[in-house]
Amino acid sequence: MYSLNKSERLCSKTSTTELFLKGSSINEEHFRIVFLASAFDRDVYFKIQFIVPKRHIQRAVDRNLIKRQMREAFRKNKIILIEFLKANAQQLNFTIIYQISEIKETILIEEKIKSLIIRLIKKL
Repeated sequence: MYSLNKSERLCSKTSTTELFLKGSSINEEHFRIVFLASAFDRDVYFKIQFIVPKRHIQRAVDRNLIKRQMREAFRKNKIILIEFLKANAQQLNFTIIYQISEIKETILIEEKIKSLIIRLIKKL
């Protein structure tokens, strides 16, 4: 339940393109989330992708660190989203984009991801 499996990751190029063309977005202080909701038809309730742009964080080591922090923060708080999607029989493709040029602490990233999830639920 508290893992982030390969089946829950958004890897398909066509799905990613469709997400950015048709999806809506929410901006938080350090993050942006792009999402596309649909009716439930698969075995997973969501597919997620984490993006840290090279223009903000140049070193690959730092980008990977931030992505690990984001994945961990989402993994801890995803149960909120899953319960909402189960109750409404929805499926969600979304991406979380890091938008600042400095590395933040894990605790701050976790708080922002949690508030993003709550705002996403309210918008759905």
